Amino acid sequence: MFIPEKSKQKVFLCKSGGWTCVVQAEDWADAASKAVTEALMYFVEKDQDNFVVGSVILCQEIVEDLESCTFFYTPAVLADAGFHDLAKDLTVTNE
Repeated sequence: MFIPEKSKQKVFLCKSGGWTCVVQAEDWADAASKAVTEALMYFVEKDQDNFVVGSVILCQEIVEDLESCTFFYTPAVLADAGFHDLAKDLTVTNE
């Protein structure tokens, strides 16, 4: 999921009946609707007849909290993902 910087939509973590889904929505009710739709489509597409939805759908807004973040050095991540040339281009050298 990619979210443009100026997006007015929020990101929600939704759970129910043993499944978890992350959706982009305007509010909690919209998030619940999108999550149950996405979950249903996932289980139907996988042809799994064990889809369960509980009596409630938990929706929690995911908010940015820089104090609890883990930061990664971009060149290291790029190299780990196999993009060695890009990683090398971003690496600062003391020459």
